[in-house]
Amino acid sequence: MDTRGDGEKALKDLNYYMNLNYRIEVLKAEEGEEYVLHCPDLKGCVTCSNSLEEGFKMIEDAKKCWVTVCIPDIIAECAAFY
Repeated sequence: MDTRGDGEKALKDLNYYMNLNYRIEVLKAEEGEEYVLHCPDLKGCVTCSNSLEEGFKMIEDAKKCWVTVCIPDIIAECAAFY
């Protein structure tokens, strides 16, 4: 979290989290042209695709959904300790 000059905590925006460097792992099916892409740092952030090009577009959407849903929950959990 950022802290503004007035002492209030301000949440970083969606773009901040989307632009972080998340590792993407790609697994290819033994047969056919099927791929599984996932971000190990974002538990449960996974997608499947028939091409790598489509898969990378889809993992970006999966990351956006993950960040939109999970980051507020993580921040709320952390705030409970302060």
